[in-house]
Amino acid sequence: MMNNVEFLEEYKRLDVLCKDMFSSSEGVSAYIRTVEMTPYAYNRQVFDWENTYRRLKHFRWLRNHLVHDVGAMDEEECSEADIEWIRDFYQQIINVSDLLAIVNKLKQTAQKEFYRSEKSTSQPQPQKMRKPFFSAIVEKIKNFFHNI
Repeated sequence: MMNNVEFLEEYKRLDVLCKDMFSSSEGVSAYIRTVEMTPYAYNRQVFDWENTYRRLKHFRWLRNHLVHDVGAMDEEECSEADIEWIRDFYQQIINVSDLLAIVNKLKQTAQKEFYRSEKSTSQPQPQKMRKPFFSAIVEKIKNFFHNI
């Protein structure tokens, strides 16, 4: 039962952080929704994306179960590992190393590369100075006779 209480305290702390982060009243649910809306092209590049997403959803369910289901707090539902994972995830957000922070960095990098390539292709390339047609022919004739 002590683990359940400690889990709820850590989850509440994470929820408040997510509420602040998203300026939302939904906290962890807003984080999960943002994860779900992230394009596959980005989330496939982030290590442990799927596992983290599933754990967040499970812990949200677990929190709701403990708070809303009669008698749920009477049995030990949470482990030390669950509590530690919530703490670690909280720290990842604080350290800007969570899933969404990594995706944001990937997007910024892609945007910089796009603008860099746009800039290099949109600038006019210097043209080679070509000799007038008549001068080129005269030069070739001279070279021809000079090599004989």
